[in-house]
Amino acid sequence: MKKQNEVAKIENSLILKGRYSMPANEQKVMLFMIGRVNPIRDKAGMRYIVPAKELIDFLKKDEAVKWKKPKYLNELIDKMITRRVRVNLKHKGQTWKGWVNFFQHIEPLLHEGKASFEFMFSQKFTPFILQLEQYVKLELAEIVHLKGQSSIRLYEMLKAQRDKEKKHKPTSYFQADLDELKSLLGLDGKYPVWKDLNRWVLKPAFEEINRETSIKIIDIEKTKTGRKVTGVHFIFTDQEPRVRTPETLPDGATLFNPNPITKIDFENLTESQKRAVNGLKKLDVNDDLIKTLFMPSLRMGIAEGYEDKWLSYAWQHTKKKSKAKDDKKKVAVFVNWWRKGIFTKGEVQGTIFSKIVEYIAEVKKADNARTIKGNANQARAYNSVIQDLTKKMGI
Repeated sequence: MKKQNEVAKIENSLILKGRYSMPANEQKVMLFMIGRVNPIRDKAGMRYIVPAKELIDFLKKDEAVKWKKPKYLNELIDKMITRRVRVNLKHKGQTWKGWVNFFQHIEPLLHEGKASFEFMFSQKFTPFILQLEQYVKLELAEIVHLKGQSSIRLYEMLKAQRDKEKKHKPTSYFQADLDELKSLLGLDGKYPVWKDLNRWVLKPAFEEINRETSIKIIDIEKTKTGRKVTGVHFIFTDQEPRVRTPETLPDGATLFNPNPITKIDFENLTESQKRAVNGLKKLDVNDDLIKTLFMPSLRMGIAEGYEDKWLSYAWQHTKKKSKAKDDKKKVAVFVNWWRKGIFTKGEVQGTIFSKIVEYIAEVKKADNARTIKGNANQARAYNSVIQDLTKKMGI
């Protein structure tokens, strides 16, 4: 049985119909506080006190987040108190819109000698966490490692659907109109083009959920009206949650290991993946990190057949942008940036990850052209294209 604080229980109607926009870290804190609610014992108007350090320690479980100064938590709390969920009323063909705040107050106080925060959920919001009929159990240990705002919301919706059906169906389906899905994800008015929504929101969420949670998305299918994409269909099931390895020590203390504990299974790697692994070994990255940190990313299929070029781009970018003085420290920065997701995810155009995706796409085009022609002149032209691309991309 899960302990209190490990699971956030929320009524399905909020998860599957609630429309709100909240950054990832704010969602994590809200779910952390919901995890403290006992629906059997607690009543509306309950106040929940948590030490500031406990909130910081929870957020620090996501290795991509650094909470060294109180101001970051203060800024997060300032924004959280303004967050709300949209409530609509449809009557006689008209839609009337309103809002319900999540919190009535979030107040700093000294509790048992510790700087703490007192959270009180709003009266209108409490039925979603106290009067539970059909509800979802959200694993905080999984959510804390999701970095994307949309990843968390999509995980919540798929988990709610799966919890209803897992006893009777091996696979679940979740379908939504495109505008409805964007509204549920807090993206009203954004990403008017399907290609952009899929590239910057759905695919990164797909990868994060599959990597970090007990939900496995098998496929995302689009539905069309004429030529226009008007709906999305998610096909998903259960999987064993990721078993996380202990974090590396500060300053790359566990990065370099002359006697690696694990061995890489080369037989099950593609040629490009083998080249990528060999490149990491040349940088003296140990096998444990290669297996637990790099290989899950390299096997995502984003750069299938070009994993070595993906890795090369990331390393060249690190060498160029890092302020580290020697190669060993640059490798530590490289691993840290990879862990933060700088080279593996990004919902916003212009991020390093988006540039890598563009680079790989251009390399594939050049490679396809060479394959079709297959002569010496084309080979020289291909090499020229790759050289031009590396200069253009700044690597």
